[in-house]
Amino acid sequence: MSLPNILSIPGDHKQHEWDRMVVGQGYVEALSDRTKSVQEDTFRQWANKRRLALVDGPNPVAFDPKRYNPKDTLDRSRFAFMVKYFRPRSIGGFQRDAANAFSIQSMYVIEALKNYWTRERIIVEGRERVQADPDMLRLLGYTFTEVMDALGGIVKKEYLSGMISGYRRLASDAEEYGQYLVNFSLLKERYFEGEFIVQVAGQPISLQELGEDMGVDSVDDLRTILREAKKRYDLNIQVSENHVMFGAPTQSAVDHLSDRERTHKAKLAETETLLRDRQRTLKELLDRYTVREAKIMNEIETFKDEGRMMYVKGKVLDAVASKLDGKKG
Repeated sequence: MSLPNILSIPGDHKQHEWDRMVVGQGYVEALSDRTKSVQEDTFRQWANKRRLALVDGPNPVAFDPKRYNPKDTLDRSRFAFMVKYFRPRSIGGFQRDAANAFSIQSMYVIEALKNYWTRERIIVEGRERVQADPDMLRLLGYTFTEVMDALGGIVKKEYLSGMISGYRRLASDAEEYGQYLVNFSLLKERYFEGEFIVQVAGQPISLQELGEDMGVDSVDDLRTILREAKKRYDLNIQVSENHVMFGAPTQSAVDHLSDRERTHKAKLAETETLLRDRQRTLKELLDRYTVREAKIMNEIETFKDEGRMMYVKGKVLDAVASKLDGKKG
């Protein structure tokens, strides 16, 4: 059960709730109330005391660096999507990837995360595109195969510098074309057999625009790569000096896309089933906890009643003892 992001609990209780949220999800988003500057000061003091990364904005957000700073943890599994950003990609794509990776639904939190990572030089932003710090990505220890797969079959050779010694031995399926290593099997799968070819069929695309999507800066290198792919796979494309025209997708491309959609739907159905089972288990645990809590509260009340009775009995015995002492005297 997710924790609420917007709090209305006064005093110290609010800070306890912030503590719970940091433990649960690694960040706290607080509504900015301009009429209550004291509340903002309290949030800042709380974040600084716990050494959280505070990001100002319409809704101030505090992040736990151990959960949201890849330079702090070098956790490859948590920041796996970052390998795609060896090369510049759109800001919108980065925001979607980050939201999916961390299950964040607030646009304010995503924007704050982007600003936090820019401040820490985890990413560099420019020309409406985002690129990750290459030195950090190399320290995360991605293999040549992982980089090639994440970048869609085309890798600029400079990205591999210092990342893996002897990467050429691992690049048996890749060939050099200018500044790039190309895996034509991956390239075909990503751009000539999938959703891409269905969307662009029958319309000219500038080589510069296509190069930005494929991660190829040089128009000459891209032209050479496309012509080689056309020759290898008998592709229905026409490459000119500045544009490329994609013909109608083949039946195999349409079938490939349909198979992928069916597989995706099957995985979603399986995930939904697992989530329902998990929800049922959590509900059973919660019900069990509620019953146990009620039992404990009843026992506490019983002990209180017994304590009051013992107190009354003690008072009576004290009175009786006092009277007996008086008669003896």
